[in-house]
Amino acid sequence: MGRTSFGGNRVRLAIAAFALLVLAHPAQSQPDQATSFAPECAARDLEVVILLEQHGQGEEVASERVAHAAMTMLLAREVCAAGRVDEALAVYDSVINALRPMLSQHRQ
Repeated sequence: MGRTSFGGNRVRLAIAAFALLVLAHPAQSQPDQATSFAPECAARDLEVVILLEQHGQGEEVASERVAHAAMTMLLAREVCAAGRVDEALAVYDSVINALRPMLSQHRQ
């Protein structure tokens, strides 16, 4: 059983690392869009990355759910970079709302 948990943790940590790498690499877009990323989006993005990292360290959350959250975060980045900030914030909020209940259940 210890070996399975360790393997599951490795997958989750890899997903979290992938999410962080994607954060460091700008989306494929026009060069001037990299400077127009809204501060509100950046704050939500950081919140999602922190939640993903916390889930990556846990053992009860399926790696598929963490991966889905990371991919949804990428969508939110694209939407924000396109200038649709309100829509992007809604996507970020959906990820945050999906991840937070899992953390509070894990801590109880």
